[in-house]
Amino acid sequence: MNLYPYNIFSHSLGVLGWTFTGYVNKDRAILINFGLQIPLFMIGYFKLFGMS
Repeated sequence: MNLYPYNIFSHSLGVLGWTFTGYVNKDRAILINFGLQIPLFMIGYFKLFGMS
C-alpha cells in the first residue's frame, strides 16, 4: 500500500524509535541500520514540503 505521503510519516516515527532503542541498548547494528535512514527521510521531507 503506497499511501503517499502518509507512509513517510509513519515509517520515520518507527526509524526514530528504533534508533533511540539502539542508542539506549548500545546496539551498533540497529544504530547503523536505522540511523542511516534518517538522512534519507530528511531528503524526503524537503522534497515533500518544497524546501529544495
